Amino acid sequence: MNEILRVEGQLHNKAQALFRKMHSLKGEASAIKMGSFVHLAEQGEENLVLIRNQSTVSGQDFLGFTIILNDILDLNQFVEKLLQRISRVAKEIDKDDVGQSVQSVMTQTDDKSVTVAPSSHSLDWQSYFGDYAQQIAERQGKKVKVNLTGFEDIQMTDKLKKFCQDVGIQLLKNAIAHGIERPEQRILVGKSEVGQITLMLLKYGNQLRMSIIDDGAGVDLQKLRQKAIEMNLMSAEQASSLPDSRLYAIMFRSGVSTANGVDEDSGRGVGMDIVREWVKEVNGKINVESQPGLNTKIVINFDAQ
Repeated sequence: MNEILRVEGQLHNKAQALFRKMHSLKGEASAIKMGSFVHLAEQGEENLVLIRNQSTVSGQDFLGFTIILNDILDLNQFVEKLLQRISRVAKEIDKDDVGQSVQSVMTQTDDKSVTVAPSSHSLDWQSYFGDYAQQIAERQGKKVKVNLTGFEDIQMTDKLKKFCQDVGIQLLKNAIAHGIERPEQRILVGKSEVGQITLMLLKYGNQLRMSIIDDGAGVDLQKLRQKAIEMNLMSAEQASSLPDSRLYAIMFRSGVSTANGVDEDSGRGVGMDIVREWVKEVNGKINVESQPGLNTKIVINFDAQ
């Protein structure tokens, strides 16, 4: 992020690039239960949203963000030192399985709680996505089960691993916050109170396909139409006649959200917009299918990294 700040460029574009980085950091930190990073990342997002919404932007407008970024870097240095201490203790005890058995270490610094989680180099995909999904579900008052397919079977570069983590987190967040219903609502329509989500990664020659399927309420097309009108993306007449297949694309526009309010998981209209940008960077394409009241499927085809 410091690189983005140093490089010459249009300031609104800088704010957008920084926002994407900060949103990615927040998602990954949340997935591994690093609450202090999540809190700081949210502050950074809010600061950058204010900058993006300004008609004119100057370098002075980024001062507040640089303070938050320094706090994140300070916290990161603390975590790195803590991990070094854990490694030294493990070597002193001289037990090979010590590092694997330590799932997290809680400590306090400047009244902030920090969780140190296992390295992503030995990533357990089921735990990574499954635990993250449970966090979101708990915040949203929902119940979910995540079924994972293919992630353990594909050899990944660091770049591919990061892409799958970032995109997978956003897709899960979207499915739980917008798709899966609350238990009492699911029971009323004859569903199990536990929402089912399947996240898959498959390889086809030089292409990879990531897909997510949830058995939730489906995409609310009427809300999307209304949002498109409110944001002046199209007229009421155009929105009413737009085919469903084209309406899905609005989900991936910046600022579009069908949530009723703003919370940690939804309402800002940024998550799926960022997914679209990530997918574009890997020459990918996104396809959405949805059946009202039954399910939603999002498929991303992209070049293997």
